[in-house]
Amino acid sequence: MEGCFVDDFNAGHSAGADEPTPFNHEENIDPRMIGKARQVPTVAILMIVHGVLMFLAGCGLIALAAFVPQITQQIEEQQKIQRQQNPNAPQISKESLQTLLTVVYSGFSVVLFVIGTINVIAGILNYGYRYRVFGIISMVLSMGSILFCWCLPLSIGLLVFGMIVYLSPEAERAFRWQSVNRKHA
Repeated sequence: MEGCFVDDFNAGHSAGADEPTPFNHEENIDPRMIGKARQVPTVAILMIVHGVLMFLAGCGLIALAAFVPQITQQIEEQQKIQRQQNPNAPQISKESLQTLLTVVYSGFSVVLFVIGTINVIAGILNYGYRYRVFGIISMVLSMGSILFCWCLPLSIGLLVFGMIVYLSPEAERAFRWQSVNRKHA
């Protein structure tokens, strides 16, 4: 009765000799279909979706940077009201504020474009079980979305789920198997 249940912790020890497990599988069984390795395409698709969302957020910031003159005009009007209430309050010039906002929005958009592009490329490669380490790096870099609150929940979920899948022995074996088969093809 002891060998009836197989889990990830004792997969190679309690299974029967003819039952495929992540550590003891037949040669004709594709390792991409065993255990957590089956979830690699799901993680890859999520990476692509997240990358596209990050890229769109970067486009939104570029569009927002186009409205910097209107934003600074509104801030200038608010500063005039504040000066009337407190003439000693520190003020920033309109030109300095405009430059600062343009640099910040442009800088954030570049970061989002880079992270988004890396995520999309890693997702496409990982969908074919290639470049596992690049996928792991991509998921960690996705945490750069902490600058943009709406992207953070997906980044955290992707990181946790992706690391569970990508760091599993089954996924490592599937990526390794795919690279060996690609070299021999």
